Amino acid sequence: MRQAGAGESLHAVVKESAERVEFLAKEAIYNKQVGDALRGIKNVRDLLDQAEEAAVERKILSALHILSSKNQEYASRFGLFADHCADAWDVIYAIPANARTRAIRLLDDRAFALRASIYENFNAVWGALVHVDADTASITVNNELEGERSTNIESWGDAEY
Repeated sequence: MRQAGAGESLHAVVKESAERVEFLAKEAIYNKQVGDALRGIKNVRDLLDQAEEAAVERKILSALHILSSKNQEYASRFGLFADHCADAWDVIYAIPANARTRAIRLLDDRAFALRASIYENFNAVWGALVHVDADTASITVNNELEGERSTNIESWGDAEY
């Protein structure tokens, strides 16, 4: 009888230990997923900061390139497939988190607002450099704009992105 009771007790300890190991394994997976998501959020924030900095420096084409163009560097930097090119939204949605989470929505909103602002600046500068007058059927191209920072039309054609 004692051996039967000891066997049941040992069986209960083994079962409890197996459940604890299973729980810890699931916890480790969860912690890795959280870490990956946080790294992804930081990477996207850095990408948006880089685009914003370029826009503030009036490097409009570079800022647009960072946000909008398909770029292999960002794909590898943010852990996307090597043959995949990434824009800001690819990188945002590659974060291993639900797309409805607050952090993802905030990054998406920031990227959209930043892109809209950069396009607005692009259109303003381009409109000042190239003026089309439909009434007189003429086009005026200014080579440079003076202001807080001079803009040269040739630098737009030679822009590196």
